[in-house]
Amino acid sequence: MNQASDNDANHSDARSRGKKALWVLFFMAVAFGAPYLAVYTFINSDNLLTSFGKSNQGKIISPARPLDGGPFKLASGESFSIDEHKGDWTLLIAGNSECIGQCRDNVISMRQVRLAIGVNRRYIHRVFLSLDSKPFSAKVVDDDGFFNGMKNIVETDATLSELVSKLSVESGPTENSIYLVDFKGNIMMYYQPDIEPKAILHDLERLFKVFPPK
Repeated sequence: MNQASDNDANHSDARSRGKKALWVLFFMAVAFGAPYLAVYTFINSDNLLTSFGKSNQGKIISPARPLDGGPFKLASGESFSIDEHKGDWTLLIAGNSECIGQCRDNVISMRQVRLAIGVNRRYIHRVFLSLDSKPFSAKVVDDDGFFNGMKNIVETDATLSELVSKLSVESGPTENSIYLVDFKGNIMMYYQPDIEPKAILHDLERLFKVFPPK
């Protein structure tokens, strides 16, 4: 009789431990799987972008447009493909190689935003597309380091007009607008030339919460 009771107790303890183990596995799956589920949802649906578009500062480009047409030739003579930035985010601006006035202000804004994002700045890149197919002028290069670390595209495999067409939006000019390229290499959002840096920072901080860097 005692042996039977002991066996029942052991089975009960085993079931209890099994349930606890299942709960532990469940919570681990939720904790570690949620970021991947969010990324999967983003990749396979536009609904998340639509929801994000209700409170973002920039204008959503839907559907997002792939930034292809490369490899691109940089002013440094190197070849560049947007695939090199896959998994990261890219701020892109198109303008004249002289880059004065609003163009220069926006380049400064892009640099300030990247620095203000903190430790995640290493997941943000800056790219300048020269609409006149010329490298930055000597004056720009020496302009307080604002252009340091920014890739300067001067040539593309596709025609420049084809690339610019991907940046064209109904409610604003291409030149001096700032574009956000997502971690898949798609142009997903743009900002008017006179945008405040804190507006871009606001959107990036929200995006990093939804899609934390791996």
